[in-house]
Amino acid sequence: MKEPMKYFSQSMTLLGKVTNVSVAEASFTLRCRSGDSFLVQTSSQTTFNVLRNLDELSRDRVPAPPDFNSNGGLSELVRKYVHPDELVIIYGIYQAHQGKEQFQASTVTLPHYEKGRYIFEESHWWLTQISRLADEWLDDLFGDRRTYEMDDFAEFYQTNLNIFGLPMQDDNVQECATLSRLIYGLSSAYLLTGNERYLCAAKAGVRYQRYTFRTLSHDGQTCFWSFGKRKIRDRGAKIAVASENPDDRDTIPLYEQIYALAGLAQYYRITQDWEVLEDIQRTVRTFQKFYLDSPKNGFSGLEGYFSHIDYA
Repeated sequence: MKEPMKYFSQSMTLLGKVTNVSVAEASFTLRCRSGDSFLVQTSSQTTFNVLRNLDELSRDRVPAPPDFNSNGGLSELVRKYVHPDELVIIYGIYQAHQGKEQFQASTVTLPHYEKGRYIFEESHWWLTQISRLADEWLDDLFGDRRTYEMDDFAEFYQTNLNIFGLPMQDDNVQECATLSRLIYGLSSAYLLTGNERYLCAAKAGVRYQRYTFRTLSHDGQTCFWSFGKRKIRDRGAKIAVASENPDDRDTIPLYEQIYALAGLAQYYRITQDWEVLEDIQRTVRTFQKFYLDSPKNGFSGLEGYFSHIDYA
């Protein structure tokens, strides 16, 4: 027989519906979709709020119950925010010791200030979120600039940033696949919001990707996208054609070539730029000519695709 855990604790987030509420004890039972139930205990350190977006603005408009006493302490907060059959999000510490269990709530978050509604189902939620994301990307990379040129990406774009959004001093690589995903995000932000700042940045990023990482065949019919560019201190920069990722080192993975198309395709949806479309078509021809495992390419396969090829 398995012995019960001793002095076990784990921080975790729970999502479920409230089944029972004890206002006097400032506790309630939460039933998760898995069927598991947790007795949630609140304390003077527990905060109650409504889900916030990336703008961190408070959307707490939860109405006060009848005879609510704002100075009534924890029990009154539980009475205001926690009701049976309502969905709540709980973050806290789960503890187990010799068969006894307890979940100590640090935060109790409601998905909306009105019962039965979810704030992330409202249009402004996603417009706000993509705007805050795009602004953060551009502010971290380019500072106070509000218009962008290809040279800005050449000088300031960097794949890896630290937790503060600042460049990593010991890692100054510019990866093509990651740049393409950034362009995809900026293009999507423009499609959702119409903010010209995002389109301007996407356009500059597309130009930088095409002029820096694209390698055309001699006849101009196909193209490969290099893995990235690494700045070399006091000695310019070096283009890395083959992948430097540990699992793919010294090969040209198909997935990196596919990623290179993500930003171009989303940008093309906005602009219908024929030069961008031509690069997309060249890349697809590259898939068909070099990655397709087919007799017409000299292989004996069954029309699947190789995941990697050698660069030479």
